[in-house]
Amino acid sequence: MKPLLDVLVILDALEKEGSFAAASAKLFKTPSALSYTIHRLESDLNIQLLDRSGHRARFTPSGQMLLEKRAGGAAYRPRTGEPGG
Repeated sequence: MKPLLDVLVILDALEKEGSFAAASAKLFKTPSALSYTIHRLESDLNIQLLDRSGHRARFTPSGQMLLEKRAGGAAYRPRTGEPGG
């Protein structure tokens, strides 16, 4: 399993970008690497975090709750060189 911070960064990117393709481009990783990480997390927690039935990554109620609870509500934001980032 990836370190928790990596998982939180991936979840944050998926929430913002809405798809594995867009999130992977932002994080400079392959979509399959992100999907694998989330699948492993879902297996470890024994819950489904994302609904992958469409073209977009939609969070399930359990996934939404995890997003709300992550790091006390403060998500890690990597520095991007952009204002506010």
